Order: sequence, then structure tokens, then C-alpha cells
Amino acid sequence: NVPDLSYKDIKKLQKPKQTLTIYYPVMRYNKKDSYLLAQKISFIKTNNMPKKAIERLVTGQPRKDMVNTFIPVFNPKTRVLGVAIKKKIATVNFNHTFLDGKIVYERQEGFAVAAIVNTMSQFPKVDKVIITVEGKTKGTVRGKKIEDFWGKGILKNQPFSVKANKNKKTKEG
Repeated sequence: NVPDLSYKDIKKLQKPKQTLTIYYPVMRYNKKDSYLLAQKISFIKTNNMPKKAIERLVTGQPRKDMVNTFIPVFNPKTRVLGVAIKKKIATVNFNHTFLDGKIVYERQEGFAVAAIVNTMSQFPKVDKVIITVEGKTKGTVRGKKIEDFWGKGILKNQPFSVKANKNKKTKEG
């Protein structure tokens, strides 16, 4: 037997959702048309929506129609170990494979960081972002220097201001 449920009953059973904006770094093979693609995605609400957003950024991809025209920026084995927000500073902690990015475009490192910072910028309690690897902002993890990141050393400039990164080239999608 199937229970007879009203619209109100069904609404009560549904989990609350929240729409987040994920800023995907779209690195095109022609290298001239690279930008951050802002995509709104609906998620089932959790107690750590910032972590959910960064997980989607790292493991997801932009619109299906763009799959064959963009270069993935993050190593597919990268995992988000945690996201914590204290005193308006978000600390985004990745596993060691975050350092294993394959550089195929000179501005790729900057776009990867901007994607993380812009994605975190939608949370009202975040003014700055710090990126850590296995809990560390500097030093080495499995023989790789964190500060060097993917070769340009951009992680030396932390914390990153949410307002400063909002000026990166973005498109709605």
C-alpha cells in the first residue's frame, strides 16, 4: 500500500535546500578566453555549506555543454578536508593532492585560487580566505613546498581578500 500524502506532507519530508554559486575556473585551450564561470547549484542543506561548495568546485565541472572545451584545473584526487570560519577568515583545508595540479596555462594558479576565494565570498561571515594543505600554510607536505603551490608561489600572499578577488573576470552560466 502506498500512503496517501498531501502536498504539505510531501513538503515536510523533503530536505531543505540552499542555492550556492560555484565559480569554476574555465581555462580554455585557446588560452585567450579564460574566466570564472559563476553557476548557481541547489544543494541539500547541511551544517557546513561552505565545505559543500568547495567540494563541488574541486570535484565538479561547469555546464555540460562546456565539458570538451575547458581544461580541468584541480587534480581529480583533491579532497576537501575541512572548511572553518573564525573571525571572518575562512580556512579551506585540502589533502596533499591539491599540490599536484598540472599547469598547462600560465594564469591557471591564479584562477584556481580566485575560484576558491570567489566561491567562499558568498558566505556573509567571510572577508578573507586562507588555503591550507593538510592543515599547513607553509612548509612541505609529502616533499612538496606548500608556498610554491603550482610553481608561481601565490600561496605566499595569504590571506586572500574576498573583495579583491571579486574583480577577476567572471561570466554567469
